[in-house]
Amino acid sequence: MMATITINITSAFPLLPLHGQRYYALSSTVMKAVVSPSSSASVTHMQRRQFLNSAAATSTLAVILTTPLLPAHAAITPTPVAARAQFDAAVAITDRLLKDWDTVTKGGGDAIRKELGTVGTGSPFYQINKAIRVLQNDADDPVAFGDASEQFEIRLAGADAMAYSAIFTGGSGKPTPPAVYFEKSKVEVEALRQVEAEMIQAL
Repeated sequence: MMATITINITSAFPLLPLHGQRYYALSSTVMKAVVSPSSSASVTHMQRRQFLNSAAATSTLAVILTTPLLPAHAAITPTPVAARAQFDAAVAITDRLLKDWDTVTKGGGDAIRKELGTVGTGSPFYQINKAIRVLQNDADDPVAFGDASEQFEIRLAGADAMAYSAIFTGGSGKPTPPAVYFEKSKVEVEALRQVEAEMIQAL
C-alpha cells in the first residue's frame, strides 16, 4: 500500500532590487509525495532535503507570479526600546530643524523633506509610523498617545506638502515665492513639535 507524505514549505524568494530596496516573494506551499511504505520508513535526511529542494524549485515560478512583492524591511517591527530611541531621535531632528530653519531652507524644499524622512532614508522620521505603533502598545495612556499620533501624521504630512510645493513655484503671472511655502511648512513643523510633546507625556 502506498503512503502520502505532506510537507508544508514556507519560502522566501529574493527578487531583483527595485529602487535600491530588496524585495522578497513569500509563500506557504503544501507539497505532497506518494511513496511506498518501505521507502517512507527509511527516508534519509539527504532524501528529504532533495525532496524539499525539488518541491521549492517547482513552485518558485508560481510564487513569483501570484504573490505580491514585499520590501525586505516590510515585516520588521522595532522593539519597544528601538522604537523609543527612533522617536526620541525624530524629536531631536524637529528641534534642530526649527533652530536651523533658515539654514536648512537654503537647500530648498527637498532639504526640509530630507529632514522629515520623505526624501531618502537617513532621517529617523523614515518609517516612524512603525515605531509609533509599537510605542502606543506600551504607552501609559494609549488613548491619548493614539490621538496625538494622528495629529503627528497630519502635521508631518502638512509640513512635507508645503516643502514640496516650494520646489515648484514659478510660472507666468505672479508666482508665489518659495519663502511663503517655507513659512507654511515651518508652522506645521512647530505644530508637530507640540504634538510630539503630547506623545511624550502619554508614554
